[in-house]
Amino acid sequence: MTSNPIARSISRISEAALAPDRWPGALQSITEAVGALGVGYLLLNKRTGRVEWVSVAGLSIDVDAYVNYYGARDPYRPLLEATPSGSWVQLSKCLPQTVLRSDEWYNDYAAKAGIGDIIGTRLFDSPTSTVILSVHRGMYQEPFTAAAIASLRELFDPLSTAARLHAELRELGWKSAVAVRALDQLAGAIIITDGNGRVVEMNRAGEQILRRDDGLTVRQGKLCAQRVFDHDKLARFIAVAASGKIAAAVGRMFVGRRGGRVAYILTVAPFRVEFVYERRMTMILVTDPDTRFPSARDLAELFGLSRAESRLAMALLAGKALRDIAADSSIQITTARTHLSSILRKVGVTRQTELIRVLSSIPVIAALPEL
Repeated sequence: MTSNPIARSISRISEAALAPDRWPGALQSITEAVGALGVGYLLLNKRTGRVEWVSVAGLSIDVDAYVNYYGARDPYRPLLEATPSGSWVQLSKCLPQTVLRSDEWYNDYAAKAGIGDIIGTRLFDSPTSTVILSVHRGMYQEPFTAAAIASLRELFDPLSTAARLHAELRELGWKSAVAVRALDQLAGAIIITDGNGRVVEMNRAGEQILRRDDGLTVRQGKLCAQRVFDHDKLARFIAVAASGKIAAAVGRMFVGRRGGRVAYILTVAPFRVEFVYERRMTMILVTDPDTRFPSARDLAELFGLSRAESRLAMALLAGKALRDIAADSSIQITTARTHLSSILRKVGVTRQTELIRVLSSIPVIAALPEL
């Protein structure tokens, strides 16, 4: 049965996988669980051969000195890199004291930090990255006990999973940044949640809708609808979409808004990102009636509409009747009908309903502020 210290460590390790700033806390929990002097975590870049990311707990060492100097002189690290993943390698059993006594890394770095022995393993390995964990015993501490080593073996699987996620997310970080930047340029709102409705990501249009707080909002990190019956339905749709039941994966619903405004239309669908804790996610597309439609310039460029035709098409998209458009534009209804016939021909449809469907499906790029 998993002990409480080990269970706490597993919980903190899982948190650290997606939040690298939590690795020191996770490593500290391992230090306490096995009674070690400290724990070190290294992510190595195979392309450069350098330490790309490091975190330590319980050790008074100069991390920069290791990254910039001693890492290249560490005789223990190559042994860990060459050992099969999951095998624990003890420093004192692979490098004799006769070697260590004359070794610069051991004497000027490890021993000065009070390290008497180390046991380590390779947590993860890919064509681009290697992740190593090292557990340190103090010079005046008892040797590693069988119970401590058993605890480390119990922690290996969650550590290995967390290291894989950390390395893969770091590798994919630039791709994620590009994807989020692209989503921010869409006028349509996109909100990503987990199966419990907790918001994971959203684009700029989604943020704008939530800031209005007029129909959708976030409470305690979860996406909520203002009206109770909308909220319950949204929660059910999110749970079903995240469940993997493809037959009922996509749901559509209205979400009422304050002040008698036209309701939001939500489409809730599965969003596959298995490498993130292997959790299932949900993507929510929000159709906002206040969203900017294609501009008159867009319509002119796409379909060759004249200025008058573009203005009429924009008014139809806004929900105005043809007679009202004619009155607002100070033109005869017969002229408006002539413009409409020309628009239908240029767009390639025969009915006004088809025209609205085509025009409303044109993707709109939101203007970004200049840097």
